This record gives sequence, structure tokens and C-alpha cells, in this order.
Amino acid sequence: MQAEGMTLTYPALETSDGDLVTETPAICSLLAAMGNALHLCGSDPLEQAHVDQWISFMRSQSLPLAKTLSGAVYGTVDITADEHTYISNLLKDNVKLLNNQLKSKQWFCGGERATIADYMFVICVQELQQCVMDTNLRNSLNNMNNHFKKVAALDEVRGVLGNLKQGKKQVQATCLAKKAKAEPAAAGKNNKKP
Repeated sequence: MQAEGMTLTYPALETSDGDLVTETPAICSLLAAMGNALHLCGSDPLEQAHVDQWISFMRSQSLPLAKTLSGAVYGTVDITADEHTYISNLLKDNVKLLNNQLKSKQWFCGGERATIADYMFVICVQELQQCVMDTNLRNSLNNMNNHFKKVAALDEVRGVLGNLKQGKKQVQATCLAKKAKAEPAAAGKNNKKP
């Protein structure tokens, strides 16, 4: 998409005046302002800064890790078992940081109401919660688990994403299943007598 000499990316929102806004956080902020729901962007300048900070962090750090591991589970991203282990370790550090951010907070940015950061959090971790994240790791993240359940139960979230639930167990990534299958076969070849 081209507009006034600049290349735009998706998603893009065209206003009734013909102005184009791109990037999910910018679109969300505009819609919140237009819908008289500015509290979604933070109730004061500090909370607004925290909303921007955590949305940026989740979009640039958490979401790429989550999507890569989800893709490895669903077979849409081709990574090796070593790459999976490396990304899983990065994710472990990442979700521990998110878990610590939620310590003794009612909402992600510390305010009295849910913000766009809370919604972004659920979008970011939904597949991790459902089947991708190691069950032992997930069970150790009480703050994150409780917040996921609370935000996922909000009517406005359920209306868009449906009834999100935590999965009972982790689904193995395709690359790990291939590695597990190959190891016994390789071991069997090595044990054959000449």
C-alpha cells in the first residue's frame, strides 16, 4: 500500500477523513480515543508510558518467540531441535519477566482498569497457555496464569477471542518429535553387529 510517498504495512486503518494509521498499538489508541475509552491507553501519563512500554516489549520480544514456538508445534515454522531449545530458553526468561511484572498488580500496568497492554498480553500468550509452553514452566508462573484467566474471562475479550482455556499438557513441536524418532533409529544402527 502506498500513500503520499510512504509505504504502509498492515494492519492499516483508514479514517473517515481519509487519513491512514498503521501499527496495531496506534490503531488501538486511536479507536480507544474515538470510542471514549481513553482509559484503555492508561489513566495518567505514567500509566500511558507503561502501556506503550509493555506493548512494545510484547510485540518486539514476547510475540516473536511465542509465534515461532507455536509455528514449530503446528508445523508452520521449520526449526531444528537445537533452535527450539534456544528459543524455549529465551521464552522462559521472557515469561518470567512478564510474571514478575504482574506481581501484586491487579492489571498489567498497575492501574485500576484493564488497558490495551492487558489485551495484548492475552493475545501474546494464548497459544503458549493452551499447548505450547512447557507445563512445568507454566505451572510455576502463578501471576501470569491468574492474569491470563482474568483477562481472558472479560466479556470484551471473550466476544472477540472466544473462551480461552489453559491446556492440560504441552504439545510436542514437530522438530522435537522428529529428533526423538531419529535417535532410537540411529542408536539401533550403532548396535548392529558387523
